[in-house]
Amino acid sequence: KRSILLIIIFWFVFFPQKAFAHLANASYTFVTIDENKIKLSYATLDDNILFAYPEKGKKIEEIQLDFFAESFKKKFLITNNGKPCQPHLVSYKNKANVKLVEYIFNIECKEKLSNIRFEYNLFFDISRYHQNIAKFKVGKGYEEIMFTQTNKAFDLDVRNNKIQNQISSIYTILTYFPLGIMHILTGYDHIMFLIGLLLVTISIRSILKIVTSFTLAHSITLIISALGIFVLPPRLTESIIAVSILYVAGENLLVISKFKWPEKYKYFRFYGDLPKRRIHTFLFGLVHGFGVSYIFKEIGLPKDGLVQSLLLFNVGVEFGQLCIVILIFPLLWFLRRTKWNALVVKIISVIIGMFAIFWFIQRVSA
Repeated sequence: KRSILLIIIFWFVFFPQKAFAHLANASYTFVTIDENKIKLSYATLDDNILFAYPEKGKKIEEIQLDFFAESFKKKFLITNNGKPCQPHLVSYKNKANVKLVEYIFNIECKEKLSNIRFEYNLFFDISRYHQNIAKFKVGKGYEEIMFTQTNKAFDLDVRNNKIQNQISSIYTILTYFPLGIMHILTGYDHIMFLIGLLLVTISIRSILKIVTSFTLAHSITLIISALGIFVLPPRLTESIIAVSILYVAGENLLVISKFKWPEKYKYFRFYGDLPKRRIHTFLFGLVHGFGVSYIFKEIGLPKDGLVQSLLLFNVGVEFGQLCIVILIFPLLWFLRRTKWNALVVKIISVIIGMFAIFWFIQRVSA
């Protein structure tokens, strides 16, 4: 018990987790091209800006955000007919409510705009999974692409406004489906929540029902909030997400200990692998959907195929969850046939609960 406690303390001290972990690997670019003018809006999480800042240990409110303009010029190259264009920082804004910093640039090119090339190389030193969703608007036409470590350049021919509305179904699938996968695989709180659900779930059928109920609920609130029908404050949703993780960890401890509630407290009972767990998971999935939607709402989504994009994102979430299940469930299945099962479940549940408490305190005070 002392060793476990020391490990937990060491982890919290030396490996602090981010309070808002959703879509941590994504940034967003919106380019408007009108006649011979280029206006570029770039938004990224404030953690990325802090990482790039020379002095470490600062808060976003304590630094001069315009320092990033130099990094932007060096790592987001724009050329017209092979000749470099110069970005000029117009304004910047710390959007504290969504943990984003937005920069507005005017891009100056010496010749008439024709063949424009965009080369993106920002924040791949933080994460090789970093992605930049870029939208280009020329006149009434627009196009979207995603910059990744394997796709860093994009060529755009703007002569005579030839660009068309080119957000195709294939592009949407290639963009939002993997983004949903990365949302799960890089979302530590979601992974903790999922592992907590798996610990005392016995059958594959139960697991699939639980995971699917979570994704269904996640889809509902993500679409509702992204469309602006109903939105919850990020701090509230992120804090409730931490509570949901703590709830699942506590439920596991009670189930594995075979705790029985007195009859008069029947409405507070924990249900483990029974159908009620799917209900709990669905309710928490509703909150998790609100947790990611605020960033989507802030950066904007394609007007054409909005619901399709969101649904594909959630299909990616479901696929990512199934990948985790495929990796973890065989280990848990083997563990349940050993005498160490109850002890391991208790230890993992305690660790998950400690993380949840830490995240809750961090998010409430953020």
